[in-house]
Amino acid sequence: MTELARDTELNPEQREYLETIDLSSNTLLTVINDILDFSKIEAGKVELENVDFNLRNCLEETLQTLALRADDKALELICDMAPEVPEWVTGDGLRLRQVVLNLVGNAIKFTQKGEVSLHVRVKEKSEDVQTVQITVADTGIGIPAEKQKFIFDPFTQADTSTTRNYGGTGLGLTISARLIGMMGGKIWLESEPGRGSQFHFTVSVRRAKQAVAPETVVPTDILRRTRTLIVDDNSTNRRILQEMLKQWGVESTAVEGGEQALSELSSGQESGRPYQLILTDMNMPKMDGFSLVEKIRQQRGMETTAMMMLTSAARRGDAERCRILGITSYLFKPIRKAELLSAILGVLGAEDNHVNQMVATRLLEKMGHAITIANNGLEALSLLENRSFDVILMDVQMPQMDGFAATKSIRMNEIKTGKHLPIIAMTAHALKGDRERCVEAGMDGYVTKPIASAELKAVIASTLHWTQADEDTSSNADAKPSPVNLEQVLESLGGDENLMREVLGIFLEQTPKHLASLRQALVTKDATTIERTAHSMKGELGYLGIAEVSQKARQLEEMGRKGDVEGAQRAFPSFEADILGIVAGIRGARAVNSLAASPVLQKHGSQEHPCA
Repeated sequence: MTELARDTELNPEQREYLETIDLSSNTLLTVINDILDFSKIEAGKVELENVDFNLRNCLEETLQTLALRADDKALELICDMAPEVPEWVTGDGLRLRQVVLNLVGNAIKFTQKGEVSLHVRVKEKSEDVQTVQITVADTGIGIPAEKQKFIFDPFTQADTSTTRNYGGTGLGLTISARLIGMMGGKIWLESEPGRGSQFHFTVSVRRAKQAVAPETVVPTDILRRTRTLIVDDNSTNRRILQEMLKQWGVESTAVEGGEQALSELSSGQESGRPYQLILTDMNMPKMDGFSLVEKIRQQRGMETTAMMMLTSAARRGDAERCRILGITSYLFKPIRKAELLSAILGVLGAEDNHVNQMVATRLLEKMGHAITIANNGLEALSLLENRSFDVILMDVQMPQMDGFAATKSIRMNEIKTGKHLPIIAMTAHALKGDRERCVEAGMDGYVTKPIASAELKAVIASTLHWTQADEDTSSNADAKPSPVNLEQVLESLGGDENLMREVLGIFLEQTPKHLASLRQALVTKDATTIERTAHSMKGELGYLGIAEVSQKARQLEEMGRKGDVEGAQRAFPSFEADILGIVAGIRGARAVNSLAASPVLQKHGSQEHPCA
């Protein structure tokens, strides 16, 4: 009721009274909750759960709930988990979260400048049980030695002024200590006045016998040759980011400021080993993240380099500024490992291209099917836990978990359930042995990209054993590369003119970016970008029915994969001329004169729906 009253028309005096009531009532609520928790523990009424949970997610999500409080005080909030810490464990994640919230919340409360960090290590381990040590460190006011032995006693704080200055009941640490003891651990303190504090505690957890969700499968072929520059003034953040990237095979260099970053980027360009990705902190002394990106964009050859911004909190205007500067991802600190991986894969173009995503969805909807889209194999498995489907159209190449791994997981689960869910593979490959590989993986059907309406309809009917006759289809293999044959494109898309407009519009929008990316990659001899960009263009050209130019894109892709940059340099002029001719042909067609203003296209440009 106080919050409702605060939203009405008030004079300054009334608003001050209501804000005081609101603050006091929340403080009282904290006191009551602490006393109730303490009373339950003392009475032996608290029972710990013993369930599987993701330890990393539990801790990372807990810190993110405190990120704004830390940012309000300009504190760096850091999550540092060692690689050997198990992801999935059995224990009480809710009570562990309560302890971490208390300790990190205290650290933020008693720290005026500097940082608050959470460090997680494995202290001891046996075959089943692992002892995990968690440390919450701060650069705050510290605790005198003579007060430290009483700090975990109920209703006790470091001195009589603490409650007056900071609030609280003196029960938070007592409750945490009791809960930690119940979880088979212990808590202790290291501190020095004016130098900060380190609260250490251990908990015993069992490694989960079967993970609730499959482990992430990283497409190392995409990431392993990516040169990444990390820019952050905090040395701990730099180390954590480098450790994460190293686990995925990413080659990284870390610097502490903008000037060092500009120097390192120039050196990379001059040596012929440019950086493909830059991760930069937003708030840095001397030169902040936006100022650094502005300077980078002014450098020749770095107009399209992938950029990711790391920040503690969003501020008005940040999103628009990111868009103007071409910053493709904006992540909040402390950085979550899964979010970082997903963002990097997206920035590097690892997701399935937009045309494939949209065409598959629209063709299936036109056939009358209800569609649910998963972003990758992991998300598909998650959907299957709670929902049932008649058939899965499974892309073979996806980030995090590919189609083969997802299919294997589904088939393993079906051994227990006795059910069988039809799975149709989608692949850009048409090589000998691909069909056999899909069948061996447990897939029931197979379609190649670019997807043709009739072929897709036929394979669904065959897989689901429908009785109606499949429609015979034929494709025109002699399509002229320029101008594009719109009738052929329309036929391949099932006669859907709106869908054709979207496909052509995306092609017109993406082609200048692709050509610019290829030109830069040829100059800097970046074979990875040549391979990746040519792969995207190959798929888009396939949907336009331009076999000859699509084959040229395939050749460029293969040259990039083999590192044959000189061959790509020789092949590019002919390919570029063909592409420019196609673009001119499309723009000259009356059917797409209004594509640029299409509201459907504008919406599609801001959302990505990869097919799983």
